[in-house]
Amino acid sequence: MLVLSSTAWMYRKLGVPALVYLAAVSSLIVQSGGLIQEKSPPVAQVESLRVVAHLGEDVRISCPVDSRPAPFVEWIKQGELVDFTWPRYKVHRKHLRIRNVALKDKGVLICKGINGFGSVKVKVELVVVGADQQLVPPVFTTATANLPTMYKKLEGSALSIQCQATGFPEPNMTWAHASELVRNTGLLQIPSIGEKDAGVYTCSASSWAGQISRQFYLAVESPQTQLPTIQYTTNTSVFQGEFVVLTCVVESGEKPDIKWFEKTYIEESVLRIGGMNLLPLGGETRQLAENKYESTYVINPAVRSQVYVCAVLSHNGREPISRTSSVTVLPSDFLKILPVSVMVLVTVVIFLIIIISRLVVSRQKIIKDHENSFYSAHIYDVPNYSPGSDTVSTPLSVRRSKTASQQQTYCSLLSWKHGNSYRDTNSHSNFKFI
Repeated sequence: MLVLSSTAWMYRKLGVPALVYLAAVSSLIVQSGGLIQEKSPPVAQVESLRVVAHLGEDVRISCPVDSRPAPFVEWIKQGELVDFTWPRYKVHRKHLRIRNVALKDKGVLICKGINGFGSVKVKVELVVVGADQQLVPPVFTTATANLPTMYKKLEGSALSIQCQATGFPEPNMTWAHASELVRNTGLLQIPSIGEKDAGVYTCSASSWAGQISRQFYLAVESPQTQLPTIQYTTNTSVFQGEFVVLTCVVESGEKPDIKWFEKTYIEESVLRIGGMNLLPLGGETRQLAENKYESTYVINPAVRSQVYVCAVLSHNGREPISRTSSVTVLPSDFLKILPVSVMVLVTVVIFLIIIISRLVVSRQKIIKDHENSFYSAHIYDVPNYSPGSDTVSTPLSVRRSKTASQQQTYCSLLSWKHGNSYRDTNSHSNFKFI
């Protein structure tokens, strides 16, 4: 201050203008290390924070506010000012110290920074855990992990997504759209969807133990929107070590963004479609004709059977159009065992043909022998019969055995017609066999 006063007196004695005097004073302030500082109201570094403390330990909490001059800081809990009358609490400048932390100490505290130019508040949440308890990083619940990542909605429709996570301490849930915070809870609700709502939504779960996030895609479409269609994908079988060219044919009014993906069971996958976790592979796309495109991806060599997915991606948040492509890989030694299998199969077929042929021939022989054991005999009715007459009339068909004993039996049981009536006879002379 003595230097400034002497300099000011000297400039006034010499009659130096005020503007030159001020410039000189500013130069002296810079050279002297900033004797005069710019004043400002308190500014909070964060709006809220969370502190975790274990039972029985001492905890020290700092209020994240700054200002020039330094702020006077007050601590408030449940509407009461923390002062020297609180037995285990001690305030020192911006810091609050709590000795021998107990469960009743948990809750929300407010630290307030004040100076002559203004004031600011910060919410501090104190979490008290057992002495043997450990922090658990946030983990999405099973219901949230199984949620689809693609949503296709028409304009004016509604959308509701519940995002939940567990951990210790309990994680804080937020939703962001295009990197802008839109919700401070795990429930995302849009009552009437518009085009501006399309895009990527990120659900985040954060705590002192860690942070995780998951992305969801919302496509907003009008009824007139013409979506690309996948007309064909490769499904084939190859031997191990051979190469495979996967092909995907797409019909689209504009050039589509076609990508190939590989199905995986790793949860930290890049994309999830139809309940499948997918890893990107790439692919090359060319135009076949008007509104028709082909994408190919080469696998060389084919090592194992796998399911691949051809997906048409969208850059405006629309749900991808996808179709699977299956590749079955046969072992390389399959060709060695193939001839043996064919020979065994041919032998079995020939054996069955021989057995069936013999059965057919045997049956035909039995039928023929049976038919030859009988022949037909005609018995004629003899009206006005008298011994020695050879007059014949209407024939009656009967079978007669070749053997004489069978002939006698048949003839004794037959009836023959005489006039308008039938007579039973045991006489063999009443029948004439021809």
